[in-house]
Amino acid sequence: MNERMPYPTETEVAHARMEQHDLEQYTGCPGRVERYDAATQTADIVPLVRHPVPQPDGSYTTEDLPVVPSVPVLMLRSGRMFFAPPLAPGDTVQLLVNTSAIGHWRAGAGDVTDPGDLRRQHLSHAVAIPGLYVRRKALAHASATDLVMGDDEGTRLAIKPDGTVTVRVQLDAGGRCTAARVALSGLAAGIVGVIVAGFPVAVWVRSKVTPVSRAARPLPIWLDSSADRSGVSPRRA
Repeated sequence: MNERMPYPTETEVAHARMEQHDLEQYTGCPGRVERYDAATQTADIVPLVRHPVPQPDGSYTTEDLPVVPSVPVLMLRSGRMFFAPPLAPGDTVQLLVNTSAIGHWRAGAGDVTDPGDLRRQHLSHAVAIPGLYVRRKALAHASATDLVMGDDEGTRLAIKPDGTVTVRVQLDAGGRCTAARVALSGLAAGIVGVIVAGFPVAVWVRSKVTPVSRAARPLPIWLDSSADRSGVSPRRA
């Protein structure tokens, strides 16, 4: 009995090379932030889906992929205007792998440039897009009709299709909203006051809603921290 493995045919070799080539082409996968540098908007990210490795008998094993260092994190931005949520270790993101290396381009002035690194669709060419989470961590306050931004468990702002803006805050056990006051000073000034000034605005604290007239045009909206649970009256800053 011949115990030696038969030599592969040229076709089998070609298929094996194609398979190996395909397995080495990365396009995207979920990742977890290990470290985030807010000054450079880059993060060290560990890919969260293992890499398949073919075996001689035709089966597969899997291996962990290495941490990808200094991955650019994409924030919603156009020129000087931006929306940048905080990012912390443990947050998950979508890794998106560029076809060519972008290091030379990022180090330059944004003009057409050579890639430098000639590898194609390598993990080192990845960028990260915040927002990808497992199903059990779906947002509780996402809306099919409203634009909602803020803290899913705290202060948040919603812009409705009719132009109404609702700011929702939470009181502490003593009926105070000191933390909300600090948050809303910037949130209302930067978003309510600039983007939607002149639209009907409502401030919501627990179950109470206090309308704000268009004439008042609060810039920013402050919440009176001395108010009790029966209601909160907005005032001008």
